[in-house]
Amino acid sequence: MSTDWIIETGDARDLPALQPLLAAADLPPDELEAVLPDGLLVARAGGRLVGAVALQPAGDHGLLRSLVVDPAWRGRGLGVALVDALETLASDRGLRALYLLTETAGEFFPRHGYVPADRARVPAAVAATAEFSSVCPGSAVCLAKPLRPLA
Repeated sequence: MSTDWIIETGDARDLPALQPLLAAADLPPDELEAVLPDGLLVARAGGRLVGAVALQPAGDHGLLRSLVVDPAWRGRGLGVALVDALETLASDRGLRALYLLTETAGEFFPRHGYVPADRARVPAAVAATAEFSSVCPGSAVCLAKPLRPLA
């Protein structure tokens, strides 16, 4: 499949363009600055931001958050490409697993290796993030994916 986008590291200048995408997808923008300077991946097409995903390290684990794709770009594999790029980034940083909370993408992530996880048993550093402790409601589905064999 040919792609019409590029995925690259985003920065604070991307946040204003990202806010409306997050709002339209009902995703919390809270503390997204915490993933900067090098945990935000953005997809651009023709110079315009059309998708993003963020990696928030939490000890030797990571929090996958804020996966969003412009509605006009959905169904083209961009979401998968963003998740793949984030998983590579997390693996390159030596993270052992990724965790996430979702209310809207509970069918997307299991197709890509994420399995249900008990929110009460996530690693303490993950549980301490704002995303887990206060931003996402208790009704959000918790999913996890190991990135490398546990030692």
